[in-house]
Amino acid sequence: MNWWKRLAPVLVLQVFLWGTVAAFALGPWEWPMRSPSTLFGFVCASNVAILLGYLLVAHRAPVATGHENDFRRIFMWSIVATIVALPLTTYAKTGHWVPDVVGAVANPGQAYDQAFAYTQNQTNPASYVRIILAPLLASFIPLGVYYWSRWSPRYRFLVGCVAIAIVVLSVSTGQRRDIADLFVVGTLVALGSHFAGVTRWSKRAIGVGVACAALAFTAFGAYFIVSHVSRIGEQAADYGANPTTHVLPDPDNVILSHVPAELQPGFLGLMHYFTTGYYGLSLALDHEVIPMYGLGNSMFLTRNFERVTKDEGFEGESLAVRISEDDGFRYPVQWCTAYPYFANDLGFTGTIGLMFVLGSLFALSWIDLLGGRSPAALIAFSLLAILLFYLPATNRMLQDGEGVVAFYGCIAYWLISRWRRRATA
Repeated sequence: MNWWKRLAPVLVLQVFLWGTVAAFALGPWEWPMRSPSTLFGFVCASNVAILLGYLLVAHRAPVATGHENDFRRIFMWSIVATIVALPLTTYAKTGHWVPDVVGAVANPGQAYDQAFAYTQNQTNPASYVRIILAPLLASFIPLGVYYWSRWSPRYRFLVGCVAIAIVVLSVSTGQRRDIADLFVVGTLVALGSHFAGVTRWSKRAIGVGVACAALAFTAFGAYFIVSHVSRIGEQAADYGANPTTHVLPDPDNVILSHVPAELQPGFLGLMHYFTTGYYGLSLALDHEVIPMYGLGNSMFLTRNFERVTKDEGFEGESLAVRISEDDGFRYPVQWCTAYPYFANDLGFTGTIGLMFVLGSLFALSWIDLLGGRSPAALIAFSLLAILLFYLPATNRMLQDGEGVVAFYGCIAYWLISRWRRRATA
């Protein structure tokens, strides 16, 4: 394990995080921030904390927390869970057993609005089944990709079918995040498998993989543009007004001026997706934190605590809700990055410390993954990757019950397994 292999994921992550900061600072919209220095100081400190936390443990030796047959057993159970959950997922998100893909492609904005309204206003057993099965559902794609060379052709075909089903279901609900998760996890896990020697990709396989990834990414970009225009309207997309501040873009902006006119509506949609959260964060940094004692990091935990205790004002203590009420930054439609959710429990200074811890866990899980015998670390790494790459947007990993159970359950299982292995070594 040379240093390039050890540092690969954090280098990709840092380029992405700093790139979103640069896009926000140099982008085509003016943001009415009260204290830009506070915002950029906090974001820079958080990014550096992730890097330092990673570098602190990146030199360590891997800890094998599994046996040869562990990954097979977990994968078999994840197959059963995935087959059971796929039709239930369709029903839980749309209210129908068979998704209306044709209608969703014709009008992605309407499909998104209908799915959002249904999930917000309905509670059904299918959602609870997915929460119970969450750790196994989160395991399927990472295990399928990482151990690709160990699977028979029929299991490889099954992995491909599930990936397609994820894309189809995402499109049928007008969503994009599940497709993005698939890209992030699939790419990093495939790279880790190659570095670990578990699945050695030939030059031809790498070439085909890169070509397919480029084609898929192009298709995703096209779908993103179409769905963005459908959500906000063609005229609004042409004007390029910021959906949050309603400010028109500067046509002479250094970034926008290099984008062809016909591509600018879609480009502005991407810019809004990756940068608006920083404006929401700037608003949150201007508010006093009301401690939420470990429940503020997840909308799922916050809302269910409020329902159980009948404390109708508890969710209102969240920074995301307060900037919605005080500053017109609409919760939960408009995103404020993931940081305010963690700050609900830890404060903003404590959140920087949490970024250091997350960076360390990201490194340890990657190193154990490279060791080749730790399916628990593989799954933990995949979930950490989703959480960290979504930091500029929202707390994607912990928004719903499924993510909460999968993330905390799988991270705890990996860390306990790691501690026991080291204690008996």
